[in-house]
Amino acid sequence: MNHLEQLLDSITHVGSLLGIAGRIEQRMKRGEALHKWAVTPQLPQPGSPLAIADARFSEDISPALMSEIALFPAMNAAENLATAEYIIRGWNDSPKRRFSSLVTLTRAALESAARTVWVLSNTDPDVRHARCLSLAASELYEQSNYHTIELTAHDTGVQVMSPERHTSFQTHTDDVARRQQLVRALGPKRLPGYTSLVHEAAEWVGENTPVHDDNELSKVHFHTIAKGFYSIASSMVHGLQWAIEYVQDERDAYAMVADSLAAAVNMAEVAVALYEAQAQNPDSAEPRERLYPERLQPTITEWAARYR
Repeated sequence: MNHLEQLLDSITHVGSLLGIAGRIEQRMKRGEALHKWAVTPQLPQPGSPLAIADARFSEDISPALMSEIALFPAMNAAENLATAEYIIRGWNDSPKRRFSSLVTLTRAALESAARTVWVLSNTDPDVRHARCLSLAASELYEQSNYHTIELTAHDTGVQVMSPERHTSFQTHTDDVARRQQLVRALGPKRLPGYTSLVHEAAEWVGENTPVHDDNELSKVHFHTIAKGFYSIASSMVHGLQWAIEYVQDERDAYAMVADSLAAAVNMAEVAVALYEAQAQNPDSAEPRERLYPERLQPTITEWAARYR
């Protein structure tokens, strides 16, 4: 390769990096813009689709089961994206700095947001009700396992609680067991595995391009991007080294970060839009502050009509 070819190759490489870096910057800002919404949660307005869905469940289980099941994962996703933005700001000279941590955060954001999308996306309220029930049963099962671990440690003397702590913990354990029985009595269906749930949510997003999309989703096969990133990121989360084979240089690192943000930010924005579309009731006298980015409003407005 002569000097001119080397120069042209160098220019092409730098231009490619700048293009990817620009996409990272834009997606990073979009993810951070969700943080205000996440740290100031608002329950649904009376008469909204979510409020109506909450009322279908017994208050003995929860007075706002659907809302709680749908809201927290989206909040968690936004929190992870805000932290990812903080890490990217500290890159300095290389995207390989804290690369594994960044991939872990965006994977967590994608997976969490996918739960909200999965439970809220279907237009049939009976399907949403059944999916909420499946998620609730899964959560209560995991919570009961934690209680078993803690109480076993106490009873065997491995990690003894104070009398006050033990009484409080046992009361909480009994309440969870009571709610678990009530949920089981409703016959919840088996929840899809994490991977299947993410794939189903990604398929829905790909087939229902939000109005606020700036030709990003319309140009790509979102399901493939989300599925591919979730696969490679999950391997890193579980300590498998094969993913590093696809990060050989700075450009590879930039590209993977850009894809991770594309998957996570788009899924999180859709999760927030779905929640707000079903949490708002324009006829309600109860005030509701708009804490989500204004760019999501066209999608929320369109989808609100879909779920009424």
